[in-house]
Amino acid sequence: MQQGANLVVAAQRLDHKKTTANTYALRTAIMASLIEAMQAPPTEAMAAMHAQAGLQPA
Repeated sequence: MQQGANLVVAAQRLDHKKTTANTYALRTAIMASLIEAMQAPPTEAMAAMHAQAGLQPA
């Protein structure tokens, strides 16, 4: 979330260098999150998604 917020601020300030840098930082954070999610056992990943959504496990 922090990288996304940094990107928004840089874009609003029309700071091209910071916008570019924050774009790459956001991409890296998304890739790391996806890799982490893919490495987790499916049952744990589903339980985490349910918990975040406030749902009861099936």
